[in-house]
Amino acid sequence: MKFSWLEPLYTEGISEKQARRNQVLVNRNCPVDGLWLVTLPAGGRNQLELYPVYALQNPHFPYEEIWVLGMAMGRKKAAGLAARMVDEAWRATGSFQVREYYQKKTAEED
Repeated sequence: MKFSWLEPLYTEGISEKQARRNQVLVNRNCPVDGLWLVTLPAGGRNQLELYPVYALQNPHFPYEEIWVLGMAMGRKKAAGLAARMVDEAWRATGSFQVREYYQKKTAEED
């Protein structure tokens, strides 16, 4: 599994230092208890997707690469973070083209 990360990473309930540490652990395929990732939809049909880290570390996960936009400790915080991110995209574009908004934001940083 290859993880690509948005910079700056959106976080909820995690310090910047802890987020960097978690990012290294996830890239090394180490388990991180309670950590959820907010990602661009792997299958292309949803706005954003929420996954516990352990689900993405499963060797049978059907996708090769995941774009991670944010991380949070716990499902509720991850859902709140995703809602905040959708709201940001809506305010910036006037539409719910969340995928396109964050893909453009990612491309601007490369």
